[in-house]
Amino acid sequence: MNLMEKLEDFLRDESLINFFKVKGYKPLIKDNWFYLEDLNNHNLERMEIYNDPNNSKRIRFKGTNWAFSLNRDKDNAFYVDHLLIGDVPKEEFIFSMRHQFIDISKEITEENMNIKLAYNNQKHIFHIRKNFIDIERISIKAKSYEDYFNPKATTQYELEHFHFYRNENKDLTLIDSSLEKVKEAIKEFIYLEEFYPTITSYISKDFQIVREAMEKCQEERKNYTKVYTMQRKNQHNN
Repeated sequence: MNLMEKLEDFLRDESLINFFKVKGYKPLIKDNWFYLEDLNNHNLERMEIYNDPNNSKRIRFKGTNWAFSLNRDKDNAFYVDHLLIGDVPKEEFIFSMRHQFIDISKEITEENMNIKLAYNNQKHIFHIRKNFIDIERISIKAKSYEDYFNPKATTQYELEHFHFYRNENKDLTLIDSSLEKVKEAIKEFIYLEEFYPTITSYISKDFQIVREAMEKCQEERKNYTKVYTMQRKNQHNN
């Protein structure tokens, strides 16, 4: 299958096209070249296209704000195996997603996804596997009074972890599921969805644990919610 046939296959895949459209871009071919059209202003981002010499099923696309590659799964269906958004020429990215199948042995192949997101003045890293999710949130610590007036003071960072895993009963567990921890974990999924709408649904097709983790957070938060019974005061006539 030549490159043009692969592109035609891609453009017939409605689920993949919608994956880009929810972010405001539409893949298209115009004047014998491949573009991403910005649906807000109709500007066209010209994309260079490459075959992967090490993988005949893989196609790579490189523009100025987007770079991504498509691969085929065991059913020969396309999926996004790498996505970068940001300043591509400078290699400065605000979002990256990597979907991989790694052969652990002849019998075992591990599927995983890693996402990095710069959002809300923080860095968010999602390590997603079939049976666990580890989310890292990296924030800049507020400067102390002394450091605020010290130009040589180094920037200090704070690292937080939100770790979901399946226990021996296959139940999903959030480590340290305090109310505050649950609320902050929910925010991580919200930030991801705000930056890239519907992406949690997209990921959940292959990693059901993402949907389960979001539901787990909502369930835990409800468990901490106190229910008060409202009673009307008795009114006494004089």
